[in-house]
Amino acid sequence: MENEEKRLLYKLSELDYFEVSDKDPDVRDWKVYTNDGREVGSVDDLIVDPAELKVRYLDVLLDYNEAGGKEIVKHVLIPIGTAYVDKDDDKVILKSMTLDNLRDLPAFEGGIITRRYEHALRKIIDPDIIITSDDTGDFYSHDHFDTDMFYSDRRTRRGL
Repeated sequence: MENEEKRLLYKLSELDYFEVSDKDPDVRDWKVYTNDGREVGSVDDLIVDPAELKVRYLDVLLDYNEAGGKEIVKHVLIPIGTAYVDKDDDKVILKSMTLDNLRDLPAFEGGIITRRYEHALRKIIDPDIIITSDDTGDFYSHDHFDTDMFYSDRRTRRGL
């Protein structure tokens, strides 16, 4: 079946023999905040690429009220490099995502994460991005997937 997508990414909770590195905090269940301090949800799981031993996305359960009282509740994927771990508190902060970005993110309902889904997600996060290749290596070489940026403040504080 040549039109089927090969599954490359998995929830960390689905993988029996994988865990977060000892040098990094496990951010599952941590609250997620916008850069201006608004709580918008929590990290439900990590989406990993087991072949590369890399976290690619945070599976975030959004749960907040917009202006006007509209409640937003859905799972979304946040590329790991578009957020960071707070250096002092156990929370995740989204670097530059707005409430509009969050509302517009496609819902993640589990299963295979298609390249089409990933493209749609990245276009909402960064409308000016030019995605030139479907090649996995090229696709994930962007700052959006930089785990060092995500963990950097916590690694620095711990002297790593």
